[in-house]
Amino acid sequence: MIGVVVATHCRVASALAEAAEVVLGPQEGLAAADLHAELDEEAAWGTLRDAVASVEADEGVLVLVDMLGGTPSNLAMALLAEARIEVVTGVNLPMVLRALQHREGRDLESLAADVHEYGRRNVIAAGAWLGHRSEVAARTEEE
Repeated sequence: MIGVVVATHCRVASALAEAAEVVLGPQEGLAAADLHAELDEEAAWGTLRDAVASVEADEGVLVLVDMLGGTPSNLAMALLAEARIEVVTGVNLPMVLRALQHREGRDLESLAADVHEYGRRNVIAAGAWLGHRSEVAARTEEE
């Protein structure tokens, strides 16, 4: 089974992991790395490494981070050379759920690609998706 680490600024990682367990129940091989602003680089590095080590498996670890270029992603990408991990940025709850539900019997690279695409598909503008945006625009133009 592939381990999953959620690594973000502040307490977002813990909140996403907690929400995932509310939906799916307790999850083996899931860790959160909350990288608070008051952590120096060494402490942040240790927090992320400990999280990865806690879920490390032969199949690897998928690290889901909040944004490209931030401390969580920079540290996670530095781990690419040291550990069997893959990093996907832009984490949201659908991505965490997808990773946890589809990590068995897959290789790390295909799980990362699947979670990336699933996350993209689950970011929508609700008004446009429901067709309301064009109706509201038409009514506004008529008035």
